[in-house]
Amino acid sequence: GGFYVAIESVDPSTWQNTATVVTKLDANGSILWTQQYSTLTYAETREIEATANGGFVFMTMEDSGSYNGCIRLISCNSSGGILWSKMFLTSAWYYASALVQCGNGDFVISITKVDASLNHYLLLMRVSSSGSLIWCTESPASSTEATQGMVCSGNEFYISTATNGLTHQLYKYSSTGSCIWARTISIPSFIHYGWVYGITVNNGKVCMVGNARNLGNYYEGHIEEFDTAGNLLNSGFLFTGVKTDLNDVTYNAAGDIVLTGSVRAGFAASDTLSMYLAVGDLAAGTICGYIPFPFTVTVDTPLVASNISLTSITTGTTSSFAMLTSTGSLIQIGCIVGVEEFSSAAAHLYPNPTNDILTIENSSGQATFHLYNNLGQCVQTVNLVGTKTEISVGELAEGIYYYDVVDENGKVYSDKLVIQ
Repeated sequence: GGFYVAIESVDPSTWQNTATVVTKLDANGSILWTQQYSTLTYAETREIEATANGGFVFMTMEDSGSYNGCIRLISCNSSGGILWSKMFLTSAWYYASALVQCGNGDFVISITKVDASLNHYLLLMRVSSSGSLIWCTESPASSTEATQGMVCSGNEFYISTATNGLTHQLYKYSSTGSCIWARTISIPSFIHYGWVYGITVNNGKVCMVGNARNLGNYYEGHIEEFDTAGNLLNSGFLFTGVKTDLNDVTYNAAGDIVLTGSVRAGFAASDTLSMYLAVGDLAAGTICGYIPFPFTVTVDTPLVASNISLTSITTGTTSSFAMLTSTGSLIQIGCIVGVEEFSSAAAHLYPNPTNDILTIENSSGQATFHLYNNLGQCVQTVNLVGTKTEISVGELAEGIYYYDVVDENGKVYSDKLVIQ
């Protein structure tokens, strides 16, 4: 009934990661013990997993020099004593990892691997409960594709990835490392990029949640639900706000989906941030309850733990709701905080593509133009006065950019700009 928490320990004189620190808490959050485990320089503590024997396994990614990436697994008993430690080494750089324990006690590791030529691979490893390597496979991955999460169902497992935030992928693998199927979900055109933060599987359903950033730099909670054959059941956006995260997801004993996350009303230091926990059945289009935990965001806001009663949640406030299916309606829960889009006739940019002077016409007469690169960085901001403005973009690198035009009433028009 307790918890294991793993963090990186950093040497303040060099700012290099030098150890992993694991703390065990009881069910009430009281510290039982803390242990420190030595690692190589530039180690990153990535995953910790409670094991069937009451102990835990944690994984680090370490740099042994000359572009050699090390994957280290350390298995410990419930007192923090090391049972075994294994290191796996190749000439590559690792990032974006996931670790799970299978039904028979084996561990599966999913890692995004990048070699010296910047080629991307999805690396999968299966390790026995005693640390012996059972198999290791890798397959080419798209450029910038990164592992987001993994979950096991018996001895089969599901891996979620994202490619530059523009698509989400879900893979199903067998116990021998063979890919059973792969599915790709394209992010809608009004979304700049998105992430997957949580994944779960139960009773024939796989659910992934995260957030998506639209072209106006607002974040919306994003959810995707599949059956175990890879068919998309539900996809859409929850708890829309200026900055919304769906951080994790699971199914309860009744088969309802349980979500945790946060909704923030703005970006200033004094903004209100509401944490929430919601329980509901997406297929039926219902959310049983929505419990907010509002507090004011400051630099020194402490982490506060709250006891949550499922009884109070299921009798809590039920918000308005609409489902998004493959045919296209939008999920909305709670108050929408954001900006209203206006017609493309209200803002007109030409020529597109361009290589020098861009002309912006807007009927409102006063607006602000923002231009973003494909990393989401704002590379140009121009205040538009009058109905026609010319700006120079000739100094920018060739590529696809995204822009928005925000009028004085907060209405937004956004689209894509190609610079040749």
